Amino acid sequence: IRDVLIGAQPVGWMQSKWPLIAVLVGVALAFIFRKKLQYLRKTFFLFDAIGLGVFAIGGLEKALSYNIDPIYAIMCAMITGTMGGLLRDVLCNDVPLIFRKEIYATAALVGASLYLSLDMLGLDSQINSITSILVVIAVRILAVRYKLGLPKIKID
Repeated sequence: IRDVLIGAQPVGWMQSKWPLIAVLVGVALAFIFRKKLQYLRKTFFLFDAIGLGVFAIGGLEKALSYNIDPIYAIMCAMITGTMGGLLRDVLCNDVPLIFRKEIYATAALVGASLYLSLDMLGLDSQINSITSILVVIAVRILAVRYKLGLPKIKID
């Protein structure tokens, strides 16, 4: 979705067969070991938090490399970080995390904003990326651990 929005053609995952192969292998393994996977919920949560951070900051960096305005690049970070999880949840017939009270997309926005702030300060890009990814992961884990969420808006 991000690549379509920023005009990156062809979209990233279509430039190589390896992302498709990785997904197909993952699906096959999940099918084969589906009963054992139910015991790994905490592990999946951790990997989901890591994925959110890595994809959000990677999406931000790609948007910036296409000279997208930083505000829109932050939005690209959120889209990149959250859309995979949204699709996963929809395909599993679950309510997507992004539509729950949990802090999910906000963690991606915090990390992307931190990245831009550190970049303005001239921090080394690798240190900046790692720091921002770790902040996304920490925000996500702390939000779940302490049951933090955004307030719900009631619409009458």
